[in-house]
Amino acid sequence: MFPILTGILPANAQSESEGAPLPVPMTVSDAVFRSRWIGVQVDSGHKRSAAGMQGLPAEPGLFAPLENFANTLRDGLTLGPLEIHPGVAFGWEYSNVNSTFQSTSPSDDNSFFISPNLAVLYKREIGNWSVNAAYGGGFNYYLNQNYTAAGTSSQRNPFFNTASIGIGYLTSRQKINLQLLGSYGTGLNVITGENTTTADMSANLHWEHLLTAYANVGAHAAFSTSLNSFLGVENSNDNADLSSASAGAYADWFATGKTRVRFELSAGQDTQGISNESTANRSYIQGILSVKYKFTDKLDIDGGAGARYVEDPKAVDPKYVGLLPSFFLRGSYRPSEKTGISAGISLLGNDIQPSFDVTAFWQPRLNTSLTLSVYQGQGFSYTVSEQVQVSRGAVLSLNQKLFSKMNVLLSGGWQQTENLSLSDTGPAEQQSGETSSYGFAMGTLQWNFTDCGVDPVFKPAEAKISYGMRV
Repeated sequence: MFPILTGILPANAQSESEGAPLPVPMTVSDAVFRSRWIGVQVDSGHKRSAAGMQGLPAEPGLFAPLENFANTLRDGLTLGPLEIHPGVAFGWEYSNVNSTFQSTSPSDDNSFFISPNLAVLYKREIGNWSVNAAYGGGFNYYLNQNYTAAGTSSQRNPFFNTASIGIGYLTSRQKINLQLLGSYGTGLNVITGENTTTADMSANLHWEHLLTAYANVGAHAAFSTSLNSFLGVENSNDNADLSSASAGAYADWFATGKTRVRFELSAGQDTQGISNESTANRSYIQGILSVKYKFTDKLDIDGGAGARYVEDPKAVDPKYVGLLPSFFLRGSYRPSEKTGISAGISLLGNDIQPSFDVTAFWQPRLNTSLTLSVYQGQGFSYTVSEQVQVSRGAVLSLNQKLFSKMNVLLSGGWQQTENLSLSDTGPAEQQSGETSSYGFAMGTLQWNFTDCGVDPVFKPAEAKISYGMRV
C-alpha cells in the first residue's frame, strides 16, 4: 500500500516524556487496520492519534491569525468537565491494494480526501467516585468515488468511531473499577488480506478489598467481542463473531514490603461464530500460584504456575484439551527516565502455544526516540471453524525531531500468521500448518506552522509514504 497524506490533523498523541510509562505494544495488524483512521482514538486506554506524534511548538509569525483562531475555538469549547475538540485533515492517497482484487484503472488507485473529526472528553470526581468518558471519531470523504482501496459503493465505510467509559470507586480499603471500550470502522485485515468492517466492544470489572495490612482479596470479570464483516471477493458477505468471557477471584498475602504471593482461580470461554458454519467453543478452569517481587523502584518481576482443564467438543488432539499446565512470567526494567523494557511470556486459559511480548523504549537524545515491539499472540480464525491463528511479528519505529518545526517518523513491521487445526477433519485440518505474512514500511514528514497548545484544533501538515505486501 502506498498512501501519501498531506493535511492539517488534530493532535492528541501522548508523547514519550521523562518518567512516562513504556509505550503500549503495537502489532502489525493494529497499525495497518487503523492506518486510514485520522483523528483521536480513545479505546486503547489512553488518547492516541493516527499521526503518532505530538504537535511541535512554532514561533509566532505568518500563521499567527490561524493560531489565535484555533486557541479561541478550543477555549470556547471547554465547558467545565466537558471538552470538545474538532479537527480536519486534507490529503491525497495512493494504494497498490484494491478491495476488488481485480485490475483497475490507474486513475482509480488514488484519490484526494477530506477528513473532519471530533474528540469529546469528560472527567469528573464526586466524593469517592470518579467518571471518565471519551469519544473520538472521524469521516473520510474520498473525492474520487471510484477509488477502490477503501472499498467501493456499498462496501465503502467512511466512518470510524472509538469510545471509552471508566467508572471508579476508591476508599482506604476498597477499590472498584469498571472500564467499557468500543470501536467501529473499516480497514485492511492483514491476516485475511481483505478490507473488513469491524466492531469491537469490551467490558472489564475489577473489585479489590484490603482485609489487613498483610492480606487482601479481589475478583474480576471481563467480556469482549469482535464482529467482522468482510468486504473483499474471497469472503464477501461472510461474517465472523469472535468473543471471549472470563471471571476469577484471588487472595493476596504481602509477605514483605517487596513480595506479594497470590492464589487465583478463574474460568473462561472463547467462542467462534462464522457464517454458514457451526459455532466453536473452548472453555477452561484454571488455578495459579504466583509471586511478585519488586527488586528496586526500577525492576520488578511477576511469575507463577499452575494447572488448567480445557474443554473443546470438537478438538481431538490431547495436547489441546484436558488437564494442561499453566504458567506466566513478566518483568519490567527502567534503568533511566529515557530507557526501559517490558517483557512477558505465558501459557494460560485456552492457549495452545505460549504467547509473548517485548516492548523496549530508548531515547538516546532529547530529539530522538526508538520503540521496538516483538510479540506472539493467538485466537480463533476469522474464516475457518475450529482453527486457531497464531500471529508473531515485530514493529520498530523512530521519531526524530530535525528542526524546531519539523519531525520525521519512520516505522516498519512484519507479521507471520500460522493456521493450526483443533480438529482432524474439514478445512481446518487441510490448512493446518499453512502460513501467511505481511510487512510494511512507513515514513512520515511533519511540518508544524502553528502552536495551538496541547490539544490543538489544527495539526501540523504532514506527508506520509508507506508500502505494504502480503505473501
